[in-house]
Formats: sequence, structure tokens, C-alpha cells
Amino acid sequence: MYRACRHRRASRRRGNPDSVTQLSAYLFDGQPVHLNDQLTRGTGRVLPVWTQPVASDLRFGSRKPVFILVGKETFSAAENLAYTLQALKRATIVGVPTGGGAHGGRGFRLSAHFIGGIPNRRTVNAMTGADWEGKGVQPDVRVDEAQALQAAQALAAQAIAAAPLNPTAKARTAAGPASAPASCPCTRTSRR
Repeated sequence: MYRACRHRRASRRRGNPDSVTQLSAYLFDGQPVHLNDQLTRGTGRVLPVWTQPVASDLRFGSRKPVFILVGKETFSAAENLAYTLQALKRATIVGVPTGGGAHGGRGFRLSAHFIGGIPNRRTVNAMTGADWEGKGVQPDVRVDEAQALQAAQALAAQAIAAAPLNPTAKARTAAGPASAPASCPCTRTSRR
């Protein structure tokens, strides 16, 4: 099984770092994971960002492969997710380098008719101590955007083929094909 997340045009509208925390929580097992720190200019405030608890039956877990497709229009929070999961070695990033927007900001009124968007915070990754501002997220597998989904699907198929079977699947495989009960509609033969 594989999951591919595609962040494109919708990601450019406005990112929310909280979405990175929420999505990431599903991709790890129970223990909190330190994702990054949000540093606010002027106040010097540092806000550590960790995954939040998620019910175990809802988690995708940390053992299944994750592929994130990125492109030139991937920006802000979508980049944060890709960069963070790449640094934690939790996802394989497929596509082309992203836009490079790691410094969040807000609007400041400069006059009655003019508001300037000024960066006032930055994200510092817990693993790298850096961010992707101006550089973008560099994919692990660099392919043209139009080929990214196909490339990720091929990588997922390879990962699945190489993965060991879980104990339940091993037992089923060793026992041979299961016989279905006579009441099962799949075993009935129709003579019409």
C-alpha cells in the first residue's frame, strides 16, 4: 500500500503550519516527534512544534512508504510538510525543486491605502537546523512534474515488492489457498 500526497496550486493560496503538525502525526507511531521550531522576529519567541497524539487505529504508521509529489508551485506549508518528512526520512520526495517559501509573515499597514506583507517568522527544522527559504525543497527523485505521479507509483510498487510480508500474511501464504465455507456466495456454481 502506498500514499501519495500531491500539493499543487491550492497550496499557494495560504499555508498553515498547523496542517503540517496534523498530517505528520498520522505518519508516525505513538511517540511525539519534534518537527521544527517557529522563530518570531522582534520578540525572539521560539515555538517548538511536535506531532500531536492520534488514535492508533487511525495512524498510517511509520513503516509504510510515503511519497510526496512536489513541483514549482509547491509553496509554504506544503513545502514545510515535504521538507520536514524528508529530513525525518519518513517520505520520499518526487518531482522538481519547490518555490522556496519558508518565512511566514503578516500584513503591516504602511498607509491608509497600502499594506505590506513582511516576513516576521521562520521555520527551523529540528533535524537540519535550516529551512528551504529561497532554495526550495530538493526532491529525492528528480523527475518532470508531469511524470512525478508515475515515478512515485513505480517507486511504491518496488517498495511493496521488497517489503517482507507481515506474520499474518506469511501464515496465510504458508498454509496455501484458504477454502471458503460452502455458504460463501463466491464458491457457489451456477448452472443456467
